[in-house]
Amino acid sequence: MSFYFDNLIPVDSISTGHPKLSFKTTDTVYLTWRTSGGSFTLYPNSILGETGSTTTDNHFTIPAGKILKDQTLLIKGVSGDETIYQSVTICIENPELTPTSSIISGAGSGKPSFCVGDGTSSIVGDSLTVNTPTTITGDLTVQAPAAGTSTTKVDILKAAEAHVTGTTHTHGAFRMYGDASTQEFRSDLPVFIDSSLTTVGAINANGGIQVPAINPVSLSQHPFQLILGKQGTLTRILKVFTEGYAIIPQFQNDSDLTGFEVTANVTYPGSPDTVKYFAKYQFFDNYATPFFAGMVIPLTKGASATFTFSPTGTVIQYYLYWMPMGGGGPTNPAGFDFLTPPTGSAEAIEGERIHQEHVARVEARLKRPEKANSFITNLQEAFGKTLNPDKHAALTKKLEELL
Repeated sequence: MSFYFDNLIPVDSISTGHPKLSFKTTDTVYLTWRTSGGSFTLYPNSILGETGSTTTDNHFTIPAGKILKDQTLLIKGVSGDETIYQSVTICIENPELTPTSSIISGAGSGKPSFCVGDGTSSIVGDSLTVNTPTTITGDLTVQAPAAGTSTTKVDILKAAEAHVTGTTHTHGAFRMYGDASTQEFRSDLPVFIDSSLTTVGAINANGGIQVPAINPVSLSQHPFQLILGKQGTLTRILKVFTEGYAIIPQFQNDSDLTGFEVTANVTYPGSPDTVKYFAKYQFFDNYATPFFAGMVIPLTKGASATFTFSPTGTVIQYYLYWMPMGGGGPTNPAGFDFLTPPTGSAEAIEGERIHQEHVARVEARLKRPEKANSFITNLQEAFGKTLNPDKHAALTKKLEELL
């Protein structure tokens, strides 16, 4: 008798042999067929494993949970030199698709911790879209799964009102808008703020913001007024611990004021020379009476400015303001000291001035090696040459002597 292998059907059990057209993932799948004998192999053999996929019987038993979605099965029958293939498609009523589950934990009061209102928010495939206002009262944590790397990212975050009290780490575009768009913080690069951020107006941080905890950003809403009231001749020292501006507003006086002069001797960190600023009360073109045009002096972190105000003819009211552009640290957030010059003989005061100039020169000298080395390195890069270490050191030393 020639080899035959036919009538392959799925059944509800081997004993009854009744055909079964569809299954659930929790059902056992039985396959039976007619044959004259031989060896039979099930494909894909990953369903039963290498050892269980071959039989000499006329049936296979596939345990529940092995077929999770619609699956075409192939059986190869072999007898001697003859080979016959038969196939059948198993239909699964409740297929497992990706993702296999979505878990949202409750908040302990019977209420869900994630709410979607009026149907405008949706989860489609791998994308979560929220079109309605969302309030998160606790912590929001996005982390990598137990194995692998998380691909979760925020391309754009917009908040009508945002309060950040802890550490903020953002990647990608980050925008905060205040009431009526009068306040705005915008960054197109990573932002790292480990302390406080207080802004008035707009900050565009295309270069990123990095704020160490010891030096918070504190852009003042208004200048600090250092001198107020009727003053005669006065000398004061302004020492600053952050960048900013010293401002003396303009004024016009019709009384008996005959003269008013302001000098400011400024020592900038790293500079051996004192920079002098000067302004006076005088006539200007097209003005019937003289006036003081004002003065604005930029000060860098660590600078010291000695102001001398000299009115003549009468005592007038004038002002000095300090406008910091950064924070001076937790112990001095305004970033300045306003001091009365030391009293004593003219020789003692002059000696102190000479000492401060000497300190500035020493600081500049200490920076010479770094500047010389940086200059030689830049020259190498500009000309595409690389000097050996000894030659590099020798040239650096010569340049240092010339500075």
